[in-house]
Amino acid sequence: MIQNVKRGGFTLIELLVVIA
Repeated sequence: MIQNVKRGGFTLIELLVVIA
């Protein structure tokens, strides 16, 4: 999942922001 996120140009921090 992390690899797919990085491929999409998202980071763990941005993911948390999107979820929030």
